[in-house]
Amino acid sequence: MKKFKLQTRRKSRLPVLIVVLCLCVACGMEGQTLPQKCRYSRTRSRVACNFLELTAFPEGIPATTIVLDLQGNAIRNLTDVPVLKNVIRLLLQDNRIETVDWEALGNMRSLRTLYLKRNRLTHVSLDLAVQKLPSLAIVNLEFNLLTSFTKEQFGHPTLISVNVVNNPLDCSCAMLWMITDLKCLKKYHARLNDCMICDACVIPSYHNPESYKCTSPARLKGLSLTSVAQHLTNCGDENFASTTVKIKTTKQATSTRDQGHESTTKNLGHHLEKHNQAAALSNDLKDSISPITIKNGQHKTASKCRSIDYTLRETSTEITYLFSSSK
Repeated sequence: MKKFKLQTRRKSRLPVLIVVLCLCVACGMEGQTLPQKCRYSRTRSRVACNFLELTAFPEGIPATTIVLDLQGNAIRNLTDVPVLKNVIRLLLQDNRIETVDWEALGNMRSLRTLYLKRNRLTHVSLDLAVQKLPSLAIVNLEFNLLTSFTKEQFGHPTLISVNVVNNPLDCSCAMLWMITDLKCLKKYHARLNDCMICDACVIPSYHNPESYKCTSPARLKGLSLTSVAQHLTNCGDENFASTTVKIKTTKQATSTRDQGHESTTKNLGHHLEKHNQAAALSNDLKDSISPITIKNGQHKTASKCRSIDYTLRETSTEITYLFSSSK
């Protein structure tokens, strides 16, 4: 009888023990706490670890984090990316990042905006990133050490906006595609669908095309990319011909009502999707951004807000144009 009661007591305690064990496991997971000076907002699902000389992603980032702000640290290599499926915005500006495993960013599969401003990147492969990140839309690469990259590495045609202003751009044949796109944007700047005509919508519209400057070769240093095409005489006629044909073909598709109707319909769907993404990004900024004071005491979030606002305005006007031209 005593043995039976003992077994009954043990069985009755089993559910309690399971609950306690689960709580201990949960506590153990939470035990990987963030560094002491990091800030975590549960209401905004935002983690901010700024100017802590971190050399890697910190431990203890909650799985529910939506905005991860690690700006102003000492991260050099972005290779060991934690699995954080809910992160939408990743802020890594003002670090020392030299290399990025672009495919490893897929561990943050919901990522929409990526800020890598003021780092030391010499190479970019956004074409690899977009394969793993279907929602990625906006990337800021200002003030890095990028000299040249292909149009695909730049994120065309998937991304909404990639900013590479203030990089030491090499105005050689390898960058002829961007030189041609910027020259086209300058020419059609007054047109509502200028980026579509030029097949260059990934280049941010809020920057003047002439703000992209050459750093090399020495004979072109300081010149705008929009003004150097005539200096590149040894790139081969096929480069100029293929670019010219692409621009003319796109222009005909958007201006000729009968022949361009199918192309216009496709563009409409693409830009409707861009509009929805930009609207979501705008909401992300309004809901989650709080001004971060940088070392010099200046707030650096205003330009980001302007970036999204300009992108939203651009896609809205393009949609209006496409509706009118498809009638």
